[in-house]
Amino acid sequence: MVNDAQAQSPPNLVVREDTRTNVTCENTSVKQLEYKGVLWTCGIREICLTALWLPLGALIFCYVTASIFQADDIHETHCRVYNVVPSISAITGISPQRYVWRICVAFHLGPRLLIGSLYYNYYKERTQHIIDDKVRESATKLGDACYWLNLIELLALTGVTYVSNRENYCK
Repeated sequence: MVNDAQAQSPPNLVVREDTRTNVTCENTSVKQLEYKGVLWTCGIREICLTALWLPLGALIFCYVTASIFQADDIHETHCRVYNVVPSISAITGISPQRYVWRICVAFHLGPRLLIGSLYYNYYKERTQHIIDDKVRESATKLGDACYWLNLIELLALTGVTYVSNRENYCK
């Protein structure tokens, strides 16, 4: 295990003295690091975990804040029935929580589209190595069906999230 003090700097790291201060210390001098290269990388595992936990975290946040600040709004339905456990649409349908939920679902959709496309391309490439023509054709059809069902699921999630029944309710 290497700590930060033992790690070697990359080859394209430029270190220059900072001449903006007039104060000099006895043991240290102020140095500014400039790194020219890749600033940030993220693996597919981190993208998947973020896409997985983002809606759950938003839902928990919306439930806790709605229970604390707007308990009457989430526990009572339009039929004047008191619910002990509020519904998801009641939690994510009130004003501040609605926007948190929509933002988190928007950030959730991008990685899921990416992951769905990656799986589609992976299985499409894998099915080309199947020798039997009948099996290869059925595997290709199943892969296409899975991809399109995933896309329909994401579009339905988008529709449920952004088309609210409270905003479009007619009396």
